[in-house]
Amino acid sequence: MFQARRIRIGALLALVAGTTLVAFDVQPAAAAPTNCTYGWNLSLNQESATCTDLVQETWYLRLTCERFNGLPDIHVNGSAVYGPGRGTSIARCPSGTEISGSTLMIL
Repeated sequence: MFQARRIRIGALLALVAGTTLVAFDVQPAAAAPTNCTYGWNLSLNQESATCTDLVQETWYLRLTCERFNGLPDIHVNGSAVYGPGRGTSIARCPSGTEISGSTLMIL
């Protein structure tokens, strides 16, 4: 009897979890610029993204900066580019880090 009760409770939790997932209203993500040229100035630990898409949203370049001393990575946001139009976002990692990744972010 205990086993049957555990199975029923598990089935009920799965049903509730499934219903909860359906109840969320997911909003579509804004489109990031896709026609971009990237540049790097490694002596300054800096990256730039110049995009020519005519997106309506404001966007910026975000760098992931890896620390050498084993501490968690940090994120640095570049300059904001306001749509519609073209623009360049520039971000620079602080000293004692190096660029390990970058992403275009929408505001």
